[in-house]
Amino acid sequence: MQIQLPLTLRPNPMKWIFVMVLMAAMAAGGLWLWHEEPLPASVAVVFGLLGALAAAVQMLPNASYLRLTPEGFTFCSLFRSHTVAWSDVTEFYVLEHRGNGHKLVGWHYAPHYAHQLTLRIVNDNLIGVEAALPDTYGMDAYALADLMAELQQAYGKRPDEEPSSASAAE
Repeated sequence: MQIQLPLTLRPNPMKWIFVMVLMAAMAAGGLWLWHEEPLPASVAVVFGLLGALAAAVQMLPNASYLRLTPEGFTFCSLFRSHTVAWSDVTEFYVLEHRGNGHKLVGWHYAPHYAHQLTLRIVNDNLIGVEAALPDTYGMDAYALADLMAELQQAYGKRPDEEPSSASAAE
């Protein structure tokens, strides 16, 4: 497969519009129930307004993206970006939430990767992978995992690795 890198993928804006409307409806429902149950209603209003604001921010330019380069990938959510080198990943997986069928792309880090060890152990025990992308950026999760696996295979060799005996024989 020929892919022109760098490639930047962005989330589906319709998803964030849906989330924003859903959260605004929660806030409106809280306002409607305010006189009957003030405490739960105020929680619904605050949570709904904060959720709607976060969804609106996700639609701003460069607030959320996945950038694929020959060196690795950078994912960004709410303007916070994280970069991972292809050589720091062993394999990509698709995680499926049993309750709602929501799918994400996750991965395990290579043995040499020593950062955030405690968080990685907790994640692996809870969800089966050490890290995951926050979105599928408008792609099917399986297609995105396959694309990232292909790029990792093509560009993921560490500079200090010796060529394998199979590739050295070629």
